[in-house]
Amino acid sequence: MAPIKVVFLHQILRMDTRIVKVLISSLLLTWAVYEFIEVNIWSGIFITLLAAVSVLFIFRSVRLLVTFYYLRLQKTDKAKRWLARIRRPEKLWNRQQAYYYYLMGLVYSQEEGLSQTEKYFKRALALGLRMSYDKAVAKLNLAMIAMSKGRPREAQTLIADVKKLDTKNLLRNEIKMVNDALKKGPQVTMKRR
Repeated sequence: MAPIKVVFLHQILRMDTRIVKVLISSLLLTWAVYEFIEVNIWSGIFITLLAAVSVLFIFRSVRLLVTFYYLRLQKTDKAKRWLARIRRPEKLWNRQQAYYYYLMGLVYSQEEGLSQTEKYFKRALALGLRMSYDKAVAKLNLAMIAMSKGRPREAQTLIADVKKLDTKNLLRNEIKMVNDALKKGPQVTMKRR
């Protein structure tokens, strides 16, 4: 009997996590309805709140949220570890995949080669980042990469896109730095953040 349980558990763990999350949410909602029918109002409310949280996690990857948190605290080593826990990014929703590649570009921009980082940011933009600020940061990094690879026209068009996307002028200093480096010419190499 024990080997059957182990095999069944192994099959559940290999399933797509989205399916598992949907199953858990539907079970919680069913349980909440049962509690309301049995007139256990407080239990029904509590289980409904649990179901709402589980529905939220269907559309949000916890690992990506934790990675964003560690990046905000500037703890890139912990952010790398959380990103490494996502073994199959193709199983994420499209927007989550976009942010996965965006975070990969941000975290590994210092270590990996420029071409690999460029691929991450291009993939993130192609999959569709939601926030205009994130699009602006990705394009700014692509502009810096293009400038360091000796493609000033591409860098200028990307900087123009960044100016349009950065409506709150949060990247004003970085844009000015890239523009100054572009004006000086190809002999200047820019230090990337």
